[in-house]
Amino acid sequence: LKQLEREGRPASNDEQAVLARYVGWGHTGLSKIVDLRGDGRLDPKQQEARQQLERMLTKDELRELGESSVNAHYSFSELPRAMWAIAQRLGFKGGTILEPAIGTGHFFGTMPRTILTQKRTRLFGVDKEPIAAAIAKQLYQTASVQAAPLQGAMVPDSFADLVISNVPFGNYKVFDPAFVSQERTVMTRSIHNYYFAKSLEATRPGGILILITSRYTMDSQSDAARMYINKRARFLGAIRLPQEAFRKTAGTDVVTDIIVLQKLEAEAPALGYVPAIPWLESVERDELGMVADREGNPEAISTNQYFVDHPEMVLGKESREGKMGRAQAYTVEGTDAERGVAPEQLAAAVATFPTGVYRDSKAPPRKVATEQRADTKQGSYVLDKGKLYVYDKGTLAPVELTGASLARAKDFLPVRDAYQSVLDILMSVGTDADLTAAQRVLRSTYDAFVSKHGPVNKPENARIIHADPNGPRV
Repeated sequence: LKQLEREGRPASNDEQAVLARYVGWGHTGLSKIVDLRGDGRLDPKQQEARQQLERMLTKDELRELGESSVNAHYSFSELPRAMWAIAQRLGFKGGTILEPAIGTGHFFGTMPRTILTQKRTRLFGVDKEPIAAAIAKQLYQTASVQAAPLQGAMVPDSFADLVISNVPFGNYKVFDPAFVSQERTVMTRSIHNYYFAKSLEATRPGGILILITSRYTMDSQSDAARMYINKRARFLGAIRLPQEAFRKTAGTDVVTDIIVLQKLEAEAPALGYVPAIPWLESVERDELGMVADREGNPEAISTNQYFVDHPEMVLGKESREGKMGRAQAYTVEGTDAERGVAPEQLAAAVATFPTGVYRDSKAPPRKVATEQRADTKQGSYVLDKGKLYVYDKGTLAPVELTGASLARAKDFLPVRDAYQSVLDILMSVGTDADLTAAQRVLRSTYDAFVSKHGPVNKPENARIIHADPNGPRV
């Protein structure tokens, strides 16, 4: 990876095969090597590996590896394939796809070819861990991959047809200045619920979300997060995975859920009462016995009513024996410890989802914004191969202009760019000759616009020009 970055070139097929072997640092046998906050007790092999990393990586890259290791649990291939099967069953055949916790791109790598080869398919990914994100960029070279925490990534609202991912999960808060209202803060109290909230924002109405998450999204005794989701999306179903599902890839036993949602066309209206919706309810399971809380006091096990009503969606035997941080806790023991999840059980669960509920978007697909200026402003007009778009957080959205309005917008761009060139020279150390040449170009482009469309302050011109964030000053 470092060699490719030094040489500034894409990976060859052989190099991609090497990069694809990267599994992250979330496995319990690896995380200690990159945990700079740990007690420092490394065995000789771990110490040697740490020293190798210190020679290859910057301090920031090594720190990010350590901080992300708690969630660097990559999905084994059967789970992504099952989730793609759900998407296809719902009616998804291709479109704009977002993977908000991409890792090295396992979901892109297991995507059915019938979806990948669709002309309208566009791939977008985000990951906080820079090494994984850089590898994903090399493995999926036509995708747009950002190395950034989700709260700092450029992700447009209502643009994705499908969001599919294994989200990070844990009982720790996320700060996002866009989520400070009383209603939204309930989704920042745990990282997994925050990813649901952000994914919902990124999904267009009618779009699909298929996410692996902590069981506590479904089982938490507080229904606040589920109420937030239910206001914005239709719950299509869920699959509870056994504790062994991530044993091989992450070295950990943990019960997780695949949750499937369809974003509503509009938020559900506020009601004076809460209707009885099973998936919103977490109920005590007396038949499973009692467990100890964090203080050692007995408490009943609570699980989501949906799984009580649909035991076929629980892929294993529910019990109170498990290795989940406490001596006794709720768990699901799988029937196929070797493979983690029994394929026949998984296939049967997938087959319960409804068919044909997804409809293709009528809007033209967005393009990945490439080779834009670093200071390209949100909402700017962008001309790409003769077509006009609006820049939206790393994507190019087709403009809704036709005829004379479209011609005005296209002809305005040379004026805008020439004006910006003059400003750049005035604000830098450009020479007088540079300034004179830039002013000459500005005069020429301005005169050409006026001769064709009239003065820039003419109402029909001003309306188009002011839609660009740099338009008013021009």
